[in-house]
Amino acid sequence: MPRKKYNHKGYSLYGWFAQNTKKWYSDRVSPIKNGIVVEIGVYGGASLLSIVDICKENKNHLYGIDPWELIKFHNDKKSSPLLLKKKRNELKSRRCNLEKIIEELKYDHVSLIKDFSVNAARTFEDESVDLVFIDGSHGYESVKADLENWFPKIKKNGILGGDDWGWPLVQKAVCEFTQKNNLKVGNIQNHWEIKF
Repeated sequence: MPRKKYNHKGYSLYGWFAQNTKKWYSDRVSPIKNGIVVEIGVYGGASLLSIVDICKENKNHLYGIDPWELIKFHNDKKSSPLLLKKKRNELKSRRCNLEKIIEELKYDHVSLIKDFSVNAARTFEDESVDLVFIDGSHGYESVKADLENWFPKIKKNGILGGDDWGWPLVQKAVCEFTQKNNLKVGNIQNHWEIKF
């Protein structure tokens, strides 16, 4: 799916955020009060800002985690240094734009963490997070690592979920994880969730 340009209160941002994801995401975040919501894989902030007002109203803190320009592309060795610099500059531009929006709209309940998901997970206490939305790298090893590292962070009655259920490697990682931990995974359209 090609990335799209979105409008958030007069600001432009980019992402791959589908309308059905907004409903799915909003429905899961709405019941959470005075909690913590974590999004892994932020890019330009389209999905993150789709729930920003719900989180503010419900007094939830919203964390967006993404390595942005720190990312290592799978074809780093094959790509020219100029192309890699261009890709990293684009990611940095998306992050800086999102930081500007958050600052100018005074979204004090939002924190961006420029780091890899597994590293960021170590900064959260176990059983402290109400919902983790995984939409970072869609490779098997990455999804598996996200699941294993964020699983202990989820509160009782919390949700570990994500997007892109149609990606075979995402499905494989999620199904293996749920079988190993005797959990059930539900999927609605292109989304998956594990409830605790």
